[in-house]
Amino acid sequence: MRPTAFIEQHYGASFVQSSAESAQLAAAVVIQRVLALGNAHAASLSVSHELLDWCSSGEIVTPARAQC
Repeated sequence: MRPTAFIEQHYGASFVQSSAESAQLAAAVVIQRVLALGNAHAASLSVSHELLDWCSSGEIVTPARAQC
């Protein structure tokens, strides 16, 4: 199978497609995610570990106050 022109232009004509298994690809994604979280935590200013990557699926209610 011949690689696409994009792959050939960026990686060279000797590019060989990986035969990685799904489990290997899933593990690689998890490792990348853990490393990205570690980098984000290291770069953040005083964000506790418990709040890193925190999210809520609940509705956000922010009251608006007008001062006259």
